[in-house]
Amino acid sequence: MSSSSRPSPALRASSASEETDLVGEATICRDVLTPRGILVLKTSSGTGKADAGSLPGGPWIFSNQVASCSLHASLEMSSRRGPTRHGVLPPSSPDGMGDEARPSEKRPESTLVRVQDERGISYGVAYYNRHALIAARVLSEDAGEAIDDSFFRRRFRTALESRLAFSRSFSWNMRKAKNRDTATTHQSLCDNRAEAAESGDNFFRLVNGEGDGLPGLVVDLYGKYACIQSLTRGMDSLMPLVTSALRGLLNLRGILVRRDKPDRALEFPDSPTKFGASGASSPAWISEPEVAAGDIPREVVLTENGCVFAVDLRQQLETGKSVENLQCRACWRFDRRDFRRQVALLSRGKQVLDLFGHSAACGITCMHLGKAERCVVVESNERSAQLALQSMQLNGIGDKLEIHQEDVDKWIKNYADHLDNDRDPCYFDVVILDPPNLAPRKSDVPGARISFQRLVEAASRLTAPGGFLAITNSSRHYSHGTFLADVSAACASAGCSATLCAEGGEGFDFPVDVRLPRSPELQWAVLELSGR
Repeated sequence: MSSSSRPSPALRASSASEETDLVGEATICRDVLTPRGILVLKTSSGTGKADAGSLPGGPWIFSNQVASCSLHASLEMSSRRGPTRHGVLPPSSPDGMGDEARPSEKRPESTLVRVQDERGISYGVAYYNRHALIAARVLSEDAGEAIDDSFFRRRFRTALESRLAFSRSFSWNMRKAKNRDTATTHQSLCDNRAEAAESGDNFFRLVNGEGDGLPGLVVDLYGKYACIQSLTRGMDSLMPLVTSALRGLLNLRGILVRRDKPDRALEFPDSPTKFGASGASSPAWISEPEVAAGDIPREVVLTENGCVFAVDLRQQLETGKSVENLQCRACWRFDRRDFRRQVALLSRGKQVLDLFGHSAACGITCMHLGKAERCVVVESNERSAQLALQSMQLNGIGDKLEIHQEDVDKWIKNYADHLDNDRDPCYFDVVILDPPNLAPRKSDVPGARISFQRLVEAASRLTAPGGFLAITNSSRHYSHGTFLADVSAACASAGCSATLCAEGGEGFDFPVDVRLPRSPELQWAVLELSGR
């Protein structure tokens, strides 16, 4: 193995005995979460003795698998030292509920439990939410493992080493990161750009939930800043330990905690179905982004594929919509890194159209890395369009990139009418179609297929003969076979035949537990169109 493919010496030398060197001046949360009950699983009939400590179905425990749950108190932190700093939950009342509690007493919303089956075989430690379909999520298959700051730091370190092992480009040197001067927290975009170039590509997803052994938790790194997304009630309760571990392991300038992904609604089944509109209250599962440590500037700067982008870590959900139709304005899409690079490789000297362009990440990559001749980006969200303009300036891209803040369907219709009436129509050599998640629930798939085929057909009509159509699908309920079949049918409706040139999904920093009953949340395909 070459030296460039190995984790950096600083990382390899950072063993458990050297943890204090990595902590620096960060304050560690010394609290330990104590399991407050026992979750008993039903023993499936006709099965032999299961292996202790291993759940064949993965870290999820569904409500219909639960035989009983004896809770003694709500989620409790026992402190090993005095008062702790920012974000630490207070200990629960010592006179909480026991096994003999009356049914009328209020049960805790989320609590840490030990998991075993009816035969007494242990399956580890999980957090439990009696309201959710996924009633419990296993944190550790060792029932005796302490859920504390060190637990999360070990998981974070393992995740970081995994990313380094998969990519030579992520040359994170933690000693260098620790020693770099962090006195100045308010910098201009140009200053941040210089720093990003110095530190390398330290921009990736550090934790991808169950794939990294931390169900309900997502952590994205943006250089010296971290953005955390808590997806469950149980992870909400663990957040003080999460932020403490991050601060102890990495010398970050700021940590932002978000609790607004639509999947959270499944943890709060009694929440309102609408929010943000006049007279409607916000549901319990959504909250404003919270700065948990340091400072988060209005924009941070990210480098990817040789390009520089302005990113707003606080970018919000669209309001006034029902939970079922809610779209989360993700601050950045790390999962599309490979997709953007693949499309850029096809763009040299080409005319490019980027539909649902968000902050123009794909379009800018085509211009800066791919050397496209011209790119038109269409995005309806005002804040995303503003970020696209900033990123365009950061990369020194002139007026060859056009940003249209407009409804995509309306823009397509108007441009199609223009093509029909133009004696010398201008088609695009590369068309990028990156729509939002059209099927957040399985029941949405039939309607989503109709909408998706309509979009693909419309985009195909704007693509030049011999041109390329690059498409994404963000629904895990939309199978790969159905996705490609619908693309083929839509192209045929537009009078084109399509040849699949490349396809893929999320990158190496999006690991998935293969035991889970789910499909990838991103599929993409690049097709060459002919005919018409």
